[in-house]
Amino acid sequence: MSQAIATIRLSDELTLVNNMLFEYFRANAAQPIPDPTWVVLPYGVDVADRLEIRWEPDKQSKSFWQSIDSGLAFRFLSDEEYSGSWHPTSNQADMSKPLTPASASTIVPYSLAISPAYANPFLTDIPIPGYPGEYYNVDNFASTQCNFWEISPFIQDILHFGEKASLFLGARVDAYFVNAQPPSGTPAQLIGPSYDATSTSALLPQLTASPTYRIFPWLSWYATYYFGQTTAQSIFGSFAPEFTSTYYHQTQTLYETGLKLSFLRDTLFLGLSAYAQSGFIPAFVLPGGTTPTVSADVQGVQLQGSYRPDRHFWANFGFNYMQGYENWTNTDGVGPTTFTPYPANIAAQYGLPVSQIVSLAPGIYPFIGFPKEYGNLMLTYKTDSGFGISLWAITQGGQFLSYDYSVRAPAWYTLNASLFYVAKHWEARIWFYNFTDNHYWIAGAPGFTPARTANLEYAALQMPFWMQAMIRYSF
Repeated sequence: MSQAIATIRLSDELTLVNNMLFEYFRANAAQPIPDPTWVVLPYGVDVADRLEIRWEPDKQSKSFWQSIDSGLAFRFLSDEEYSGSWHPTSNQADMSKPLTPASASTIVPYSLAISPAYANPFLTDIPIPGYPGEYYNVDNFASTQCNFWEISPFIQDILHFGEKASLFLGARVDAYFVNAQPPSGTPAQLIGPSYDATSTSALLPQLTASPTYRIFPWLSWYATYYFGQTTAQSIFGSFAPEFTSTYYHQTQTLYETGLKLSFLRDTLFLGLSAYAQSGFIPAFVLPGGTTPTVSADVQGVQLQGSYRPDRHFWANFGFNYMQGYENWTNTDGVGPTTFTPYPANIAAQYGLPVSQIVSLAPGIYPFIGFPKEYGNLMLTYKTDSGFGISLWAITQGGQFLSYDYSVRAPAWYTLNASLFYVAKHWEARIWFYNFTDNHYWIAGAPGFTPARTANLEYAALQMPFWMQAMIRYSF
């Protein structure tokens, strides 16, 4: 990776800045046991440049002044991506025993994929060229050979109306020109009308506005509005050949308003806000794979604050309450995918069908892998000699992991601490994480993260009590 930044001062008010980035990268992540997953990037080339002009005139009037930042961003990316993982098995591994190759799922050849057992040729496990023992799938919205150009004019303007009011305005348009095709090594029988080389162009607008008003010296109000369209992306940030127009035009909106307060002679700061956000989430349905056409709405309120009465002691704290819902009503009659919500012995007892994967009905579903409550508190004390101690706590509400709401990660908290010594040229720290040794687990991929499809019945076990130490010297 290399980066070059050039700044030219054209005048007292005008500055020209150019930021250029070049990056070449490769990646290989393999987990054949217990759930087979392979993610391979044989090559990736990323070239980006941002040219901007900043206009910052002197404050000549007390009633109105402004500053403008505008320019043009450019990017070219070319890469090849292989991704393989579609048949994880719930509760497959006994975590009390070592994992062995016997715990791995069986590789699925093309002949089995087209058999009545699956009747889906795209579930074939295909060997990745040049990577023996690793496999990928096609038509999974992640395996691709792609190059694209992105050109983005932008402008932001900050207007000040006296000493109390200001308005931030921003606008940007992303123009994409994309060529994508199945990666090298894809069998010809798996390439068809829905999975073939494609060329696409798209224009994505983004707008934001944020007024601020200082009501009193100790109280300010602000609001933020954002509207924009973004694109779905493959694992490494490229585009897959099966992406349709919907994938390139995913609308995102945000409404937020809040108050910022200062008390006790500017030693206590509080922020209270409410927000409503909507956007698209990565979802998972079979046999189609990943689809970004599922939207989610999140509303919440949050409190943030800090208190520092003197140079020795300070505290930071926050709390967030959220409600999230997924909209599965415009998905061509297909609801979310989950696993059979009962074990095999119950199925045998009551004569129930045993199907690992179940598609539920379309509808509105509460956000899975998404807690309603989240809070944190951190206290720090430092002496004049450089010794100090920090104590902090993190807590999170429970969250459901599957759409039948039969699997739920319970609420949890951790208590943590740090001892440190800071001098002019060196410092030493030791951290004690989860020192009460709580046993807890959370969603494997919470919130809007692309890997959230793993939340169907997968939880990430968290660390018990552990320690970390560091000594750093600076010249």
